[in-house]
Amino acid sequence: MKRFETDLPGPCEWLAREEKGCMFNNFGAMAILQIVANLVFIGLAWWALQALNYEKFLRKNRTIQARLLFIFLAIIIGSLTAQFFLDYLSWSQQIPYIYE
Repeated sequence: MKRFETDLPGPCEWLAREEKGCMFNNFGAMAILQIVANLVFIGLAWWALQALNYEKFLRKNRTIQARLLFIFLAIIIGSLTAQFFLDYLSWSQQIPYIYE
């Protein structure tokens, strides 16, 4: 049976539309949260690495390589820390589904 254009969609169609809209909104919000968390934790890792006295461990006249090493260390430590907190956030949001 052909439906008229003025007919309202059925409940399943409304639900599908709402879920699709919510899914994309959650993806966008999670993407922004992941970007911000990674940048914040990389910055914190860089700040924390500044407290190390690294001259004893590095060769002389290798300052560019030392800075690059510290950048990589900050990215690695910050990304791992951000991933931990994002996983923790995700797990804590899934706890209510235990009782369903």
